Amino acid sequence: MKAVLKAVALASLTSMSAVALAVAVSVVPANADTYTAAKTSKRFDSRIDREFIRQPIATPGIDRRLNRQTRRILRGLRRGRLTQRDVRRLMHRVTDIRLERTFAALDGRVSRMERRRLRRMLDRNVRRIRRAMDRFEPVRYAF
Repeated sequence: MKAVLKAVALASLTSMSAVALAVAVSVVPANADTYTAAKTSKRFDSRIDREFIRQPIATPGIDRRLNRQTRRILRGLRRGRLTQRDVRRLMHRVTDIRLERTFAALDGRVSRMERRRLRRMLDRNVRRIRRAMDRFEPVRYAF
């Protein structure tokens, strides 16, 4: 967090380009979907504050699918259909998709191509989850 504030202060002094500054400011925790620049001292004037406040990017469908996949993975672990190794691997994929979503939103919007790419990543991950869970599917006999 201190590194981000230093980057903001440095950018205000050296007049970095807006793109380079957006990349510097966008270093946020993995679980944060939005970032609001903290006002730590009076040296930040209101123009700079307005410039660096990031609004949440509306991707409700993608966020919903990510949350659903996370719940499905954890449910598979609880029910014994996934091993710890499977859960670790699948959760890394979910985290990668969340990170891609954050990178796609850096410019202030998620374009159609970026959404398509995210949906494809989500589709692949759903298939991986199903495949991993089907390995431990109990055999059902039809009599």
